[in-house]
Amino acid sequence: ARRLLRPNGLVVFHNAMAGSPEPDGPLRAPDPGETAVREVIRLVREDESLVALLLPVGSGLLAAIRS
Repeated sequence: ARRLLRPNGLVVFHNAMAGSPEPDGPLRAPDPGETAVREVIRLVREDESLVALLLPVGSGLLAAIRS
């Protein structure tokens, strides 16, 4: 939870760039893990108290620093 993260604290999420090889569409049911990753990315992007950094390491690391 963001409320537990201290100022200048760092949180890291893995698999930030992982995705399905199939394109999104009305006939494809989204994977719950993929949906969760997209939601985390959206929340980090919208939170103005976090500075985000996406690192292309492995399947992707999303790091966010609380300002």
